[in-house]
Amino acid sequence: EHGFFDRTLNKYIYIDEFNMRDYIGHEFATALPDGTPNAGTTKLVDAYVVEEYTGCYSPTTVYHLNLIVDGLLSMPGGIQGMFNFFDYDQATLAYDEQAMANDIATYGLMTYEDFADYMSYDVYCCFPAQYIGVSLGKGLMTEEYLQYLIERYIVGMGLEETVATPPQETSPTTEVVEATLPPPVVLSEESSSSGDGDDDSADGGTDE
Repeated sequence: EHGFFDRTLNKYIYIDEFNMRDYIGHEFATALPDGTPNAGTTKLVDAYVVEEYTGCYSPTTVYHLNLIVDGLLSMPGGIQGMFNFFDYDQATLAYDEQAMANDIATYGLMTYEDFADYMSYDVYCCFPAQYIGVSLGKGLMTEEYLQYLIERYIVGMGLEETVATPPQETSPTTEVVEATLPPPVVLSEESSSSGDGDDDSADGGTDE
């Protein structure tokens, strides 16, 4: 799973072996070697699957999720619903400020109090958690998937033994949902004693 900025749709999309042919003919944003985005476009003209052993790297941190992959502006996999919160300005690829203001007025922002049972304030500040209410409201993610991300983060911090399993994907919906979180993850007495130290590697962007 790889995320790229689709200039035809003006948003990031994930391409995999199941949907790759749906994007043939689409233009994707390219970037210069120095990281300058929006330097041009590259058209997807064909898609095929090969089976081979390769190295896999995802040098992301909680402070930056954009990558330049073979000259293309890219987004790590495994974080569906944590981007495309707002419409993008087609010229700059930045969020459209008016559309952003309208969406915030419609769906509201979430505060640290909404996440206090899940993470420290420092970790909260590292992620776009305040916009998750927008993501839920727009149907970019479900509460079940949000719970999976939370559990995955806890596993990444070494606070729980089990491995989180992604929920079965469903078709996106535009139904407005209340921006509330599922019940807190209950940790065992043994695992909860291990603390909540910071770990920049648990940013949900390493499984591509």
